[in-house]
Amino acid sequence: MKRRFAESYRIFVGVRQDDLDRLFSRIKEKTFKKGEVIAREGEAYPENPSVYIIQKGEVNLIKKDSEGKSRKIGVMEEGNTFGMENLMGKLSGLTTYPLTYETSQNTEVHILTDEGLKQTLSKDGYATVALNMTRYLSRWMRACLEECATVEVIRGYLRV
Repeated sequence: MKRRFAESYRIFVGVRQDDLDRLFSRIKEKTFKKGEVIAREGEAYPENPSVYIIQKGEVNLIKKDSEGKSRKIGVMEEGNTFGMENLMGKLSGLTTYPLTYETSQNTEVHILTDEGLKQTLSKDGYATVALNMTRYLSRWMRACLEECATVEVIRGYLRV
């Protein structure tokens, strides 16, 4: 199970087996019912943000438009990871969820907290996971940018 789990999720590629063995003891599993909100746009991050890995089911990504109307902008499926933007965002001073995450069916997830990652992994293991998360977020951002209809949509958001 452990090796298959690590091979199934890109954020663990390159992490040493001894780090993975320690990490598995910190993974929590949770089932959400259809229509359940995992996190709501605008809510404050918890003190210890989490990364969610979908084991079974689907999660809708919902964003409010400029008029306050909720729009489904994507779907995460089995094997997809979400919440990395929250974990990485907290490191950059962001404090609220950018999206609502709502299940479209009964959904089972693996949950890893930032504190669990830090306390369990070696420095090299944590750095590898952080780099893998950055790669994942970069691919996601690239896909989003390719879908933008105009440059006006992203004006001001790409400043570093």
